[in-house]
Amino acid sequence: MPEPATGRPDIGSRAGLATAGAPGADLWFRLASDNLGPAAVELHQARLQAQAERLLGTGAGMQKLIDTFFNAEVFVSAMPLLLRGVVNTILLGVTAIVIGSIAGVILALLRLYAWRTVRLLTILYIDVLRALPTLVVIVIVYFALPFIGITLSSFAAATLALSMVLAAYTAEVVRAGIEAIPKGQFEAAQALGLRFIVVLRKVILPQALRIVIPPTTSNFILAMKETSLASTVATPDLLKMALDTQALYANPTPLIGAALLYLVLLWPMVRLVSYLELRSSAPAR
Repeated sequence: MPEPATGRPDIGSRAGLATAGAPGADLWFRLASDNLGPAAVELHQARLQAQAERLLGTGAGMQKLIDTFFNAEVFVSAMPLLLRGVVNTILLGVTAIVIGSIAGVILALLRLYAWRTVRLLTILYIDVLRALPTLVVIVIVYFALPFIGITLSSFAAATLALSMVLAAYTAEVVRAGIEAIPKGQFEAAQALGLRFIVVLRKVILPQALRIVIPPTTSNFILAMKETSLASTVATPDLLKMALDTQALYANPTPLIGAALLYLVLLWPMVRLVSYLELRSSAPAR
């Protein structure tokens, strides 16, 4: 009986095996027919056919995966909106980092050198903000403040919330850096008649900030990543733009594009942290 013209070799038959390049197909069928009988040959043919269908199904599944998550046409169409989200993400992250860093240094000084009541309140603030999830802080700032007459835009609310959280973490890092400075330097500066504020500004803080650069930079990276949480209050950051574009095209490719853009944005900062850690751990010459 002639082979069916299906457009692909039927590897469940002898002719199909020969066409598919199976070595020794004629010999195998001759030996199998003589020794095993027709039933065994048909069973093996069925197994080969099932294996071929699985291979074809795997190829179709891979193509479906590419079309769904790595669609080049959707990616190119979504790129302008994603780049707009990148700009907003950078603006949000940099603003939160600047405000949070300055506030963190102030909180560290208050915790170390303020009156006892102020120190206790500062410790309470730092502990609470470090314990609360950042998303909860963003939601509270955006949805709760209007009840006391303070209404902020989504961008301002996200910036304030991220700055508050970063300030708490920065305060702890700076405090540890200041406490790492030997107390003899305080005493020597005071013996020279320098005022306390001058001692901090000229002697203590420059050394402490050099110590805390690596962990502080890690906190900056964390703050940049947490800008994605601002999408929960409709801030047009990178993740928000990716979600909107995904809904527009009914395709998750924009989320993959957003992940790649986050990688391009944050990977240099990760390498910078590693470099700073190596440099700070290197022995001074």
